[in-house]
Amino acid sequence: MEVFDHEIGFFENCAPILSANCPKVPIVKCFATNSETGIIYMEDLKVKNFTAMIRCIADLKENVLSMEHIYLVAKTLARFHAASYEIDWVEKFPTVFAEDVMFEKNDGTLMKNFIRQSGEKTLVPLTKHHFQGNERLLKSSLWFTTEEFFQALVDICKPKQKGLNVLCHGDCWVNNMMFKTDPDSGKPLEIKLIDFQLCRFTHGSTDLMDF
Repeated sequence: MEVFDHEIGFFENCAPILSANCPKVPIVKCFATNSETGIIYMEDLKVKNFTAMIRCIADLKENVLSMEHIYLVAKTLARFHAASYEIDWVEKFPTVFAEDVMFEKNDGTLMKNFIRQSGEKTLVPLTKHHFQGNERLLKSSLWFTTEEFFQALVDICKPKQKGLNVLCHGDCWVNNMMFKTDPDSGKPLEIKLIDFQLCRFTHGSTDLMDF
């Protein structure tokens, strides 16, 4: 899906503007990029005592985040979004943001097929098995496999005519954040956002929904 090209576009074009608008913008620093090789050279956050909360998505079965973590995530996203305020990023960098990298690049074929097959092979059979006779749930699971559902996902990722559009992380879950904590109390003190392969220009609530 050319996600690393997209991330290079973010670091080359957007990150300098965000840092100028907000010197403490909560993103990992990028020292150099090479679009020909796809290499992105970033700071090592571990040496600054930032750590990941989880190793993989399976770790989310445990209660890994406290309310203090959640509050700090919301505050961090607010700072990140605010740093991009009053800029139409699609207009400013059309080569980076004109097409959504996940749902529109190369006609979105890869994700469209993935979502449809996930519905057909997993969601619909599970619904039929566990909720026999529940036509409302079956209808909902079948909708998951349709072009209409996929288009709804595309629309969510687009700028809104009403409301506040900002630069969004686009893949906002705990594994794309690194936390600095107090060594004595374990209280989270600071967050750095990493992994901007799916960043997009849309309503800021999409990051909150992802999280």
